[in-house]
Amino acid sequence: MLAIFLSALIYLALLAHGVAFGQVTFDGCVDFRGVPVASIMNPSVQDVAVATYAPNGAPVIIYNPNIVNWLSPPTRLFFYTHECAHHVLGHGVRGHPLTREQEADCWGIQQLVSRGVLSDADVSSIQQDIARFGRGDWSHVPGPVRAINLRACLANSSGSGRSSGKSWDACYERCQATEERCTSRCPDGPTSDRCYERCQRRFDSCTDRCQ
Repeated sequence: MLAIFLSALIYLALLAHGVAFGQVTFDGCVDFRGVPVASIMNPSVQDVAVATYAPNGAPVIIYNPNIVNWLSPPTRLFFYTHECAHHVLGHGVRGHPLTREQEADCWGIQQLVSRGVLSDADVSSIQQDIARFGRGDWSHVPGPVRAINLRACLANSSGSGRSSGKSWDACYERCQATEERCTSRCPDGPTSDRCYERCQRRFDSCTDRCQ
């Protein structure tokens, strides 16, 4: 009943402010005050999902269905939990510097693994998806680095989690170093984009061979 009431309030608040949005649901996230967090579909959002507040102050997660639908189920769940973490950890009050993004990554992956929602294979799948993000999408830390950090989050929380991920991480680190050397040679000007695209293709080919 509370979720329905909050959903109605959020609907009216967004409508009053002329905000374009779609379905409003509650998917289990609760913020640091114990307030349920609504999930709101909005295809105009320029990201997978964003943790923010409705005009009436209610905590919400706004997601772009056009991007979310491309993601594998484990990666989709990770991104949702990442945005939930921002509300759980009170990041909306403190702001979202890079350290907050890393905190949200760690909280999200730790929660999902500790509760048995994700397997080790799922974590590797999420790492692969994140590492493939192009430079234009690396709004947190660079995709490969962020992917590697997920294993570090698990190691720091339980003293384990890297047994089957060590070789994968080492492989991705080598691929990343190769890509950085490649992009460092890219010229400025009209040909720069083509050079970066070529380096990205080499990076993708390299990571495809990581086991």
